Amino acid sequence: MLRSSAAIPKLLIILILTIAPSYILDAVDWKEARALELNGDAAGAQILYLNWLEANPGHPETADILIHAASLSKNPLDALGLMRESVKLVSELDVHRVYARMAALESSVGLPKDAADHFRKAAEIGGAQGERWKLDSLALRYGMGDYAGVRRDALNLLKDSGSPLIRDEAASLAALCLAMDGRAEEALLEMRAYLRGTDHLNSPLAWLALKEISEVTGNQIEFRRAMEKLNELHPRTVIRYMAESRVLEWVSPASFVIQRTQSELESVQAGAFAKRDGAVSLRERLENDGFTAWLEEDDGLWKVIVNDPDGNVVSRLLAEGYQASLR
Repeated sequence: MLRSSAAIPKLLIILILTIAPSYILDAVDWKEARALELNGDAAGAQILYLNWLEANPGHPETADILIHAASLSKNPLDALGLMRESVKLVSELDVHRVYARMAALESSVGLPKDAADHFRKAAEIGGAQGERWKLDSLALRYGMGDYAGVRRDALNLLKDSGSPLIRDEAASLAALCLAMDGRAEEALLEMRAYLRGTDHLNSPLAWLALKEISEVTGNQIEFRRAMEKLNELHPRTVIRYMAESRVLEWVSPASFVIQRTQSELESVQAGAFAKRDGAVSLRERLENDGFTAWLEEDDGLWKVIVNDPDGNVVSRLLAEGYQASLR
């Protein structure tokens, strides 16, 4: 249940540098901002970007500029503070992207209530992406114990969504809420009915939900069925790690803390930090570049681990400029 916005697209930068229309930073200021970035003066560049935002509220490029400016912050909390202060300057047509970015950061640093609210606001755009963000909001509320409210909203999403993936995850979340509300047998019947009525499951969360619910009810047949499906269909995923109780904490839709194991190589380490903030920042960058990453706490160190489903992730990490080491 996952994810977030990226930095300014390269094409946008090229257009700004070459066209430099009157409503953006003039050529000198823009080149100065880029030069400051390249020379390592992120704070100076950030000031120029923020000056532009103040001078151009509601401009179509405000979302990209704000997200990029926030990415220059020293840590996620500083980035959040900047976006919270300046989101009022963003075009109404694009503000959902900033809300989604804020939510991703908030969930990563342990602010689930704020993250759920911002995913909800981002979801107001509607469409497939809006449904994805709505589901992210529900997942966070589930983690905070709002079982009745999440079940109600998940059932509505199940009824209204045209996406098979969203429907699978909404049904799973609704059944889990029923089980957490002390009605595990009903939840098991509901999950069985959904699985019987679905030709093809698009999300492994359905099997994870069946595993969790059948474990509570003591139904060993359904428990083994769920585990067999996870091992057969999703052998190298975070979802399987969760099923095997290797996940100690589900911090957010895209942030996991994994228990250290001595299993086969399925992941690589991209970094290690004494403080969690540094690990969170690296994980965010990796997620933005298309990698599936999570956090692992090991003897006082916060390690950033990247999923390696095909054995080629090391070369991809190195090509993107990251460090990587086999575990």
